Order: sequence, then structure tokens, then C-alpha cells
Amino acid sequence: SNMGSETEVEQIVDKLQDFCDNFVQNHGMEKIHEKTAMVKQEVDSTIAMLKTLEERCQKTTFMLQYARALNVLPDYSRECEDYLSKVVKRDPSIIRGWNLLGETFWKKGDIGAAKDCFEGGLKRKKDKVSLRSLSMVLRQLKADKFGDEQKNVISSVEMAKDAVGMDVEDGMSWYILGNAYLSLFFVTEQNPKVLAMALEAYSKAEKVEKRSTHNPDLHFNRAMAYRYEESYQLALEGLTTADQLDPTWGSPRTKINEIFNYLDKVNDLVEKKGKMKSKRLQNMIKSIKETNLGPYSGGSFTFNGKQQKLEYIPLSSLKEGANP
Repeated sequence: SNMGSETEVEQIVDKLQDFCDNFVQNHGMEKIHEKTAMVKQEVDSTIAMLKTLEERCQKTTFMLQYARALNVLPDYSRECEDYLSKVVKRDPSIIRGWNLLGETFWKKGDIGAAKDCFEGGLKRKKDKVSLRSLSMVLRQLKADKFGDEQKNVISSVEMAKDAVGMDVEDGMSWYILGNAYLSLFFVTEQNPKVLAMALEAYSKAEKVEKRSTHNPDLHFNRAMAYRYEESYQLALEGLTTADQLDPTWGSPRTKINEIFNYLDKVNDLVEKKGKMKSKRLQNMIKSIKETNLGPYSGGSFTFNGKQQKLEYIPLSSLKEGANP
């Protein structure tokens, strides 16, 4: 029967998707170096299986599932684009078709066409994948005039929030909300509250779905957030994890080296007091006025509603960590 074959075809592709999405959970970190080859092999055997069922399936359904199988691979595929263009032409009510076509254009680097697809899907039905994908696209749009980038990022946050609102148990939506907040941090004069919201979204992603912890991009992006928070230990740990999860990527390595170089330099300058002559250093210390201390002036500082007493002490008597 037709229906039976169509269900079978969908289940075959679901199995492939699961193989890819839950790779680390099912195969462990030690197989990570073989992931690309193993996924490719799985795609090839899935496509061979699908072809044996093609005759018994309705054409649009078959093309959609065939394209889903191709889309598991990270690279753009012309065949995938052709099939999906036909799917949305034949039946524009298939939201999954719009989403997959949008993703295909995204891989191709055609951001405008990707945006049209996700909006095409949303015109017909509110959908979490369309929403969070549009959130990604909005952050990649070239800003034509001043202020556009900020507008796009704010819309991007709204879209990601909507996606999370539709399904709070979806780790991918939380992850994309984290990325949207991270972009917002950079266009809002680096407000630390926004950075905290990004970090919160990333940890939510990991809490609701185990497989989020195996997403190298999550670890990488969160490490960038930690870096701007000056939590260097956490940043380095995150980058190391990202590197282990995607050894061929290279960017985490580069960032690790950058952070180490920066910290070495800071350390060196602190030890050598900025390489300043002692007379100049003395004059500089003398020139610090009470008003330069901002929120720390006046001998006390209010933190979390509690008033802390402050006293002048030399840097040399400070220890690493908290100094109560």
C-alpha cells in the first residue's frame, strides 16, 4: 500500500537523522574522528534503500524524504535544492519543505533566498524550526543603513524566543536563543545582563536535551561569552571541548592560543608594572583621586543590597580569587 511505504520511507530517514544527531551518545567520543565518514556511509545506504521504495510512494512525499536524507550532510547539494524546489511548488502547505529548502540555501550562502523560504513557511503556519532559522538568518543579513543591524538582532531575539515558547523542551531552540542574545550583547554596548541571558539559554539547552552537550558550536559560542565575562578558565574549558567534538574545525585551537597569548601578556605587564619608570609610577599613583573610583569611592560599596567596607591596600597584598 501507498501509505505503508510512505511511513516506511519517513522512518528510514528518521533513523538516519537520529544516527547523525545522537552520534556521540551512541558511539562515544572515541569514534568522533570517524563521524564524517560514518555519516556519509549511512546517507548512501539510506538513499539506496529509499530508491527501492520510490515506485510505491506519492512523488511529493518521496522527494521530501529523499531531500531530508541528503540534507543530513553538512555541504550544499544541488540535487537537494532541485527536489525541494519541486516539493514547495507542488504543495506549498508542506512547512518542512520550506524549512529544508531554506537550510539548503543557507548552506549555499544565499541568505536572501533562505530568508524567503523561512518566511514562506511562517506565512502558512507558525513553526518552531522556521522561527529559529529565521532568527539565524536575520543575524547574517547585511545591514544597508545605520541602525539596521541592531533592528535585525532585536527581531532575531524575538524569533528565537517565539521558537522556545512553542516547545520549551527543544534544546536547539534554546541554543539559537543563546546565540541571539550573544549577538545582542555586541550591539547593545556589551551590557553584562544580556551576556548572562545568553549563558542562561545555553545551560537551558543542555538541561532539556542531552545531545546539546555534544554540539561543538554551543561550547565554542559559550566560550566567547565567558571570554567577554573574563572567565578565562571556563572559556578555555569550553574551547577544548569544542575542539574535541570537532577535531577538523581548527577555530577552537586558534582561540585557545589567542587567550593564552593575551593572558601571558597581561601577566607580564602586571609583573613589570607596565614597564614604567618608578618616578612616573609614583606620580601616577599620587594622581588617582577619590572621584576616579566611581562606584567604589566613599569607603564602601553596595553589592546585592549589602554594604561592603573598602580599604586602600597595595596590589601586592591581594591573593588570587576573592579578597574579602
